[in-house]
Amino acid sequence: NTMAAFKKLLADHIPGVELDVMLCGSGEIVVSHDYNLKKSSGVDLTIEKEDYSRIKELDVGSWFSREFKDERIPLLKDVFELLGNKVYYNIETKSEKIRTGILEEKLIRTVKYFGLEKSCIISSFNPFSIKAVKKTAPDFPTSLIYSRSKKLPFILRYGAGRLFTGFSFIQPYYKLINPISIYLN
Repeated sequence: NTMAAFKKLLADHIPGVELDVMLCGSGEIVVSHDYNLKKSSGVDLTIEKEDYSRIKELDVGSWFSREFKDERIPLLKDVFELLGNKVYYNIETKSEKIRTGILEEKLIRTVKYFGLEKSCIISSFNPFSIKAVKKTAPDFPTSLIYSRSKKLPFILRYGAGRLFTGFSFIQPYYKLINPISIYLN
């Protein structure tokens, strides 16, 4: 979820990318896996509560390696400008709120602005997020992520959200996948 990683993806001719997006406090779509930047920046800051002007100041690469010193949290538009239609995107929406809608509307508008509708799938553990995507763009491909994690509310576990989302695909729990199951399905 860093520009260094996305540049490496291009250099290595990787055809697809999974990335995580959420809204920051000032409303921009940022690309980050973690809601809180303490682990990556050393600063106890929650993305959804903070303006991007503050977020973009933080070094989120040094914790990993000196090579990535001064790496910043990118905006989704920066990633799209770099990668364009050279890759396929699996964009995971994230929000600490169960019910959402603003992120999904902005995400669909951004994807359309960059002309990447045929290169993207939007995924989430949160069935309400998938439902919001389908409300905004009914034909847009979506995927509900299957999880057994007890960190998630029960309704978000075991793919239960499939009962009311209208998703296109389900992303199974990675331990349920094996080479034989891929070919049988």
